[in-house]
Amino acid sequence: MSGSMVIRRTILVVAALLSAPAVQAGFPSTESFLPAVGRIAGRYGAQFYTTVWATNLTSAPVSFTFDFLKQGQANDSPASFADTLAPGQTKVYEDVVETKLSLTSALGAARVTSTGEILLAERIYNREPGDDLGKTEGLFFAGIPKTLSISLGQSASIQGIDQWGSENFRYNFMVVETGGGSPTVNVQLFDADGALLGQKAYELQPYEQIQPNVADLYSSIATTNARITATVTGGTGSVLIAGAQIANESQDPTGFEMSFPDVFGGVTSLNGLTGALTLEAGSNISITPDGSSALKIDATVAQGPAGPRGATGATGPAGPPGPMGATGAVGPPGPQGIPGSSGTLPSGSFVLGTLGDTTLTGAGFREVAPYVSDFWTATSTINAPSGRDQHIAVWTGSKMIVWGGFDGTSAVNTGGIYDPVTDSWTATSTVNAPSARGVGEAIWTGTKMIVWGGTADGITYFNNGGIYDP
Repeated sequence: MSGSMVIRRTILVVAALLSAPAVQAGFPSTESFLPAVGRIAGRYGAQFYTTVWATNLTSAPVSFTFDFLKQGQANDSPASFADTLAPGQTKVYEDVVETKLSLTSALGAARVTSTGEILLAERIYNREPGDDLGKTEGLFFAGIPKTLSISLGQSASIQGIDQWGSENFRYNFMVVETGGGSPTVNVQLFDADGALLGQKAYELQPYEQIQPNVADLYSSIATTNARITATVTGGTGSVLIAGAQIANESQDPTGFEMSFPDVFGGVTSLNGLTGALTLEAGSNISITPDGSSALKIDATVAQGPAGPRGATGATGPAGPPGPMGATGAVGPPGPQGIPGSSGTLPSGSFVLGTLGDTTLTGAGFREVAPYVSDFWTATSTINAPSGRDQHIAVWTGSKMIVWGGFDGTSAVNTGGIYDPVTDSWTATSTVNAPSARGVGEAIWTGTKMIVWGGTADGITYFNNGGIYDP
């Protein structure tokens, strides 16, 4: 409305209060990770392949990029491929590492980023040469959103550790860096009763996947029921973990997903409504996402009429003086002063003036040669240093400092400061002065005198000195 003021009010609403997703095996996301992807020969003649499923559950096309995170290295520039999913479309990628990336001996993880939420899953399996897929053994992992990763101070656990016990299994675990950082992850192994068996800290590089055997935590392991807990103890970034239990005879594997952070709690309804809710903005209302877990609601309303004018307040204190005004114009010349009485110069007086001044010569003065300063004046000997030679001297800019030398009998470490303006001497201090010497060197720094070197007997020479502050 013309002439009215507009007030904008902003409200943040946490998304968990509006709707909480149901806990399920798969989690649609715009950034997900598959913990074990590869095409590689395994132990006991196993040949592992990977199948990946990707589903667009939205009503708009979604483009995605599949990055292969090769094991045991940073993956800042990974092998990758891109594809597009139509609304509601599912695509399956058989032997994805070899067919899409042309890699035949590689193991690691996968990072999938997309323009909209997609549902991902994988099956990594052992396939004997010539067998069809119906004869293969494999394990399943759902795509895990990056938001379910653990970061500094957080922990996650996996179960099913069975190795070298009575059941003849082996167990590997996967750790994947998901934040592009370099975290330190401490992995602990506990027995069925919760007693610590062993632990090891792993330092990960950006988007690195590692897949150690559980014996890397405890070399003497022999158990059918243990647990692993991983904790991010330092660095930056975030981490996902998963486990794989493999039968040594049949090579049949079983996958174990990690415990996820508590992100599914909170209110699951709003005013009796449940499930996914739609917010509709009313008049003068706007609703926009604010991060991944909040909504920003802006309300614009017209300002009400102005209230009555309040009483006039007390007069405030006087302000500071203003700046000084400009200087006034020069006044007229004053009246001429009264002439002074006449006088005469004493005999032998001199009048200083410019050479060739006709006023002075016309008055009977005679020009003489200009004053010449080519003469000596003796320095005072009052408080002067004792007689000596081979001493050092510096000029400070206003005074001369004399120090050290030989007095005819031995070296001395005394001196004096001579002021030519007052024609006076001041003795230098001998407290902490260098040892007696002559033939040394000295310089003036602008504020202090530095003395170095010299000799006291003409045989031994000093490699030390002192700094004198007058």
